[in-house]
Amino acid sequence: MANLDVGLMIIAQKPWDRVKDDIDSYRERFFAMQGRPAPRPVVVAFVAVNEDAARAQEMRDKYLLEYARSTSSFYQFGNKEFEKIEGYEYYGALANSIEKHGIEKFNNFLADLQIWGRPEEVVEKLKTMVERFDVGSFIIYTQFGDMPFDVGRENYELFARKVLRHLKDIDVSAPTVAPANLSPVA
Repeated sequence: MANLDVGLMIIAQKPWDRVKDDIDSYRERFFAMQGRPAPRPVVVAFVAVNEDAARAQEMRDKYLLEYARSTSSFYQFGNKEFEKIEGYEYYGALANSIEKHGIEKFNNFLADLQIWGRPEEVVEKLKTMVERFDVGSFIIYTQFGDMPFDVGRENYELFARKVLRHLKDIDVSAPTVAPANLSPVA
């Protein structure tokens, strides 16, 4: 990706500490290859928001978990054959973990990587991601899994009314500071 001079899109599928390490590594590589800071990453987030904390939790347990199940099935995260493909070693290790711990534990892990809660909690979680990963933008999904249209519309409208306005002040301009102690490749 650094050789192609493009930024990263992050779709939550591994622990956030590993994502942070991957971003740092990418930024170093990008600077070495391109001689300038890497573009800020785009984060894809599936968001369930509700004024009632119990209802937000229910949305996580029902819709975010169903989204995780469909993702696991579609991408065959339990397929151990991936470990034999160069560049897919992470997915092979993931399949081994799924075999050991079970697919439902993994699906719950995927659901937990997403964003849900009351509007102020969702704002805080998204702002924390911006601070932690120097996010440049988000792609937000407010309807997913087997969520009925009316629930999705309510989710979207609450996000637009109570969350979005707090994200508008986030600085998403291009980074101007290079990773520490690096110099571009000549």
